[in-house]
Order: sequence, then structure tokens, then C-alpha cells
Amino acid sequence: MRLAMLSSPRTTTTDGEFYRLRVPAARSSARVAREALRAILERHHPELIETARLGVTDAMAYVLNCEPLHATITVSVWVGGSSACVAVEDGDGNTDTLYTLDRSALDAASLLAALMQIARRVAVSRTWDGAGGATRVHFELSAEGPVQA
Repeated sequence: MRLAMLSSPRTTTTDGEFYRLRVPAARSSARVAREALRAILERHHPELIETARLGVTDAMAYVLNCEPLHATITVSVWVGGSSACVAVEDGDGNTDTLYTLDRSALDAASLLAALMQIARRVAVSRTWDGAGGATRVHFELSAEGPVQA
């Protein structure tokens, strides 16, 4: 298994840092994503490491359960302020959102149950990359804790 960073850390217009990595679309790749998140968050938000590792595991399980059409999964991470945002997506991450699932559909997604309890926000979108559909799970973690619904 090979891990490559697609873009070096760079400052964005939202005063944070953005990281993107691609891993094979396989269940064993969740370990690689968890370790990458650990390395990223050690510098920025060490208090979010374990929560983020659990979240990316759930997000990858959900995306893989949707039978991805692409050979890779892209994990994008933005860190800044008191939060970290993570997106796990089937494909190369260059997609357009078709629609976002509503709250009732998320509540029915058992693979996301733990993630929905620990994250400040969770969204699942169906996306399009020009060649086919894909699934993106996006979640935000905050040092201040999850928002209580």
C-alpha cells in the first residue's frame, strides 16, 4: 500500500491548513488515513486525534459500503481555529455535489451513528466527477465538543 500527499500544506484563504491524501479503496486503507490524521492533528489539535481517528474510520466504512466506483478514496483535511474538517470521498476529490442527504437519511445510516454523536456537523453528499457518481462524507470536529441536537 502506498500513501502520497497530493498537495503540500498550504495556507488557505480561511486561515488554516489544507491536506489531501489518496488511499486505495479498500477497508485496510482506514489505518493509513487514521495515521495521517494523527500526524496532521499532532501539530494543530492533539485533543482531537482520537475523535478524528474514529470519525475517519466510520466515514471510510460508509463510503466503501456504498460500493465505490473509483479505485481510490480521497481524504481531505482542513485545520484551523478550534476545529478540523475532514472529507472522505470516493474518487479523486474533484467532484461537484449533486445533492446532500437529509437528516432522516443520516439518522438511518447505522455506519455513521458514532460519528454523528462525536462530530459538530456531519453531511453526506452524492457527487459527480464527469464519469460517474461518488459519495462524500464530511464532518467537523471542534475542540469545544459536539453540538447537542
